[in-house]
Amino acid sequence: MGGGGGAIIHIDAYRLPEGDDLTSLGLDAQGLDDAILVVEWAQRIADALPEDRFEITITHAKDTERTIMISAPKDRDIQLDNTDAPLCRACNAAIAQNSKHFPFCSNRCRMSDLNKWFSGDYKISREIKDADLDALD
Repeated sequence: MGGGGGAIIHIDAYRLPEGDDLTSLGLDAQGLDDAILVVEWAQRIADALPEDRFEITITHAKDTERTIMISAPKDRDIQLDNTDAPLCRACNAAIAQNSKHFPFCSNRCRMSDLNKWFSGDYKISREIKDADLDALD
């Protein structure tokens, strides 16, 4: 598959009989060069998919948690180890990945931000136009 500058095509292969391929779905693998193809239950049509593909596997870790594994194509290097933690919108402290207050580091920061909204302390950096208000209707 190419660089993915074209359409996003979603296929749910769960109900397909084993061994069905892309042509049985009316898709031509050659015509997908510029598309991003997202396939659920891809193992059911794995033989029809290009070898040069990313695979994303989502598994249940707990009732409300999932583990996501991304496998890159052979000879493709990806960097997913960005260790920069997101910063709290209120105090700029690092936020833990499992913070229940995200995008804030604590309930205190979340509430202080909410207070800014209620008190009118947030300012819009430009003049409000009629088109902005139309979006609220």
